Amino acid sequence: MDVNKDQIEQILLDQQSEAKLIFNEKINSPRFQSPLLVEAMAINIIKVISGIRRSGKSTLALLSVKNRNFLYFNFDDEILSQFSASDFQSIFEIGLQISKNPQFIILDEIQNIIGWELFVNRLHRQKYNVIVTGSNSRLLSQELATHLTGRHIGIEVFPFSFAEFLNYRSFSTRIELLTTKDRILIQQEFRIYLETGGFPETLKLDSSSVFFKNYLKELYTKVIEKDVAQRRKIKNIKALKEISLILLSQYSCQFTYQSVKKTSLLTSINTVKNYIEYLQESYLGFVLEPYSHKIKERISLPKKFYTIDIALSEAILGKNTLDLGKKIENIVFIELKRRGHEIYYIKDPNYEVDFVLREGRTLTELIQVCYSIDDEKTKKREIKGIIAAAKEFKVKKLLMITMTDETTIESDGYEIQVLPIWKWLLKTIT
Repeated sequence: MDVNKDQIEQILLDQQSEAKLIFNEKINSPRFQSPLLVEAMAINIIKVISGIRRSGKSTLALLSVKNRNFLYFNFDDEILSQFSASDFQSIFEIGLQISKNPQFIILDEIQNIIGWELFVNRLHRQKYNVIVTGSNSRLLSQELATHLTGRHIGIEVFPFSFAEFLNYRSFSTRIELLTTKDRILIQQEFRIYLETGGFPETLKLDSSSVFFKNYLKELYTKVIEKDVAQRRKIKNIKALKEISLILLSQYSCQFTYQSVKKTSLLTSINTVKNYIEYLQESYLGFVLEPYSHKIKERISLPKKFYTIDIALSEAILGKNTLDLGKKIENIVFIELKRRGHEIYYIKDPNYEVDFVLREGRTLTELIQVCYSIDDEKTKKREIKGIIAAAKEFKVKKLLMITMTDETTIESDGYEIQVLPIWKWLLKTIT
C-alpha cells in the first residue's frame, strides 16, 4: 500500500499527543502486572502485552515509559491498520522525524498487521527497547516464540481485579490493617464490584446508566467484529454472535460442544469448536477443562465456560442474574487465571469440585465455591465433594470460598479453610 507521508505524519503526531494525555488521568492506578513490567523495562527484552481490548494494555505500556523518550504507534487506527508488514519501515522512518532517538518503541494493537514479528525482530536487533500490545492470546503462544528470535516476555492484562478496583477507589488492601468499619465498607465495595465489573473506563460510570451498558455493548461488538470475525475472516458473523451469546449466558456452567451445536443450530461440531477457540483468543472468555487421570474422560466430559467480565456479559444479555454463587465462582476463576495458575475442575458421578490447581504433575489445591454454607444440606454436600476429591487425588490444601463465611472445618482427618471471597481476593496479593 502506498504510504502518504503527510497523512501518516499527522496521524502519528496525533497519536503521540493523545498518548501523553494518559499520564495525567486518575485511572492510572497500579496494576497487578506493573512490577513485572518495571523489571522488564530495565533490560532490552521484547515486552509482549496481551489482553481483551480496553483492559488497560496501552495505559500500562505508556506508564512504563513516562518521563522517557518514546515513539508510539497505534495500529488500531483505521488508516494504519490497512498497511502491511512491508510498510513498517516507511512508517517507522516518519515516526523518527517526530520523536528523534527514542529509547522505547510502543507498537499498540500490533496483531492487526500480518507479519509484524519480523519488524519487531529487526527493531530489537537495532537495540531498540520494544513494547508490543495486542488483543489476542496468540501473541503469547508458543507459535509466536518461534517467530520472535529476540528474547521476549509475555504479560497478560485482565480487567481490574478487586484489589485494583479498591486501589482505584482509594481503599486500603492491607488486610492486617483493616478495622471493623473498613471490613464492612470493603464488603459493600465488593457488592459494587459485582455490578460494575473491572473495565477501567466503566469505573467512571454509574452501572445503572444507559452509558454504562452502551459502553460495554460497543466494546463487545468491536471484540466480535474486529478481534474475531475480521482477524479470522469469518463471514457468518450472526452464527459467531450466536455462539458467544450462548456461552456468555451460561458463565460458570457446564457445556458440551454438542449442546452448543444443537442450541445454535450449526451443522458442524468443528465450526463450533473453532468459534469457541477464537472467542478465547480474543479474551472474551475461557473454557475450563475437566481433570481426570484418563485422557479419554478429559475429552468426553463437559467443559465449563467463564466470562472475562460479569458486567460485560450481563450488559450484552440485558439481564442481571440473581445467582450470586455463579458470579463469585466466575470471579474466583478469573483471579486464578490472572495469577497464572494451571486450573481444572473435577467431575465425578458422585461429586464435583469447582477448581483444582496443578503444578507440574502435582495437584496442589482444591477450591470449592458457593454463596453460603448456612444451609446444612449445602454445607454437607460441599464438604463431601471436596473431601472425596482430596482422598482420590491425594491433595491436602483445601479451600472453600463463600460470600461472607469465615471459619475452619475439620472433617475425616482433613482441614478445610473457609474464607469470604473479598478476603481471599485480597489475601492473594500479600
